[in-house]
Amino acid sequence: MANGIIRIQKYQKNALQGVENHHKRKTKISTTNHDINYDLSGQNQSLIKPSAGSFLKSCEERIEKAGVKKVRSNSVVACEALVTASPDFFKEKDTKIMNAYFKRSLWFLQDFYGKENIISADVHLDESTPHMHVVFTPITVDNRLSARDLISKSQLQKLQDEFYRDVTYDFGLERGERGSKRKHLDTIDYKKQTIKKLSNKVSEKRKREEEISSEISEKARWIENADYDIAKKKLEIGEINLRIDDLKIKTENNLNMFGQLKKENEELSNEIAVKKKLLQILMY
Repeated sequence: MANGIIRIQKYQKNALQGVENHHKRKTKISTTNHDINYDLSGQNQSLIKPSAGSFLKSCEERIEKAGVKKVRSNSVVACEALVTASPDFFKEKDTKIMNAYFKRSLWFLQDFYGKENIISADVHLDESTPHMHVVFTPITVDNRLSARDLISKSQLQKLQDEFYRDVTYDFGLERGERGSKRKHLDTIDYKKQTIKKLSNKVSEKRKREEEISSEISEKARWIENADYDIAKKKLEIGEINLRIDDLKIKTENNLNMFGQLKKENEELSNEIAVKKKLLQILMY
């Protein structure tokens, strides 16, 4: 059974330009993700665009509207939700269901973290597994900039529970293991893990293809040897047929010779009989 997946990562100001470049495919080279097929990037969907033009400016705009007075240089000013599902889910579903899954997930995140805090939402269809990136500012209901409060262990647990209840359950997806002690992976690590799993599957498939190829080669060699044996037998049969034909010719020649000798013998016998009669006449 496929699982619904949601992961959260935190960013400081200096990381936002790189995040934006990746989400919006502003560069054609990625040093952290080699799974991107840029020929398919035109199929990606931008569900929400930054209101101020860039991630950083939009975050700063939201923080200012919230009335946050002081932002430390190392403060977390943005968070990212990565939404996806097990690869099998996307293989079995058509485009309409996939789009509905991502839109429902976006509505859920707008409700969970506040619609006013959502900066950007992009669906990527140019990688091995479809997924959505949703960037938001961690502004609390009382207008504080606090990723610590919004992305705490208890809040992440609540996020997983409610995401399953409000979204993934309706799409026939399972919830991830509840109470798991596994580390909450950031976006890059999660993608690396996903790519590793896919690579393992590809390796297994290639290994099986090599085994099948080896079996085919073995069968081909067997057929080739069989063809050689058949050709050899045909040659032997051809030689036997030639010998038979030669024997037929010799037999026919012998029969002709026998017939000729028989005729000559008959003629000689007739000649002797005539001479005997002539001799008898002369004697009397």
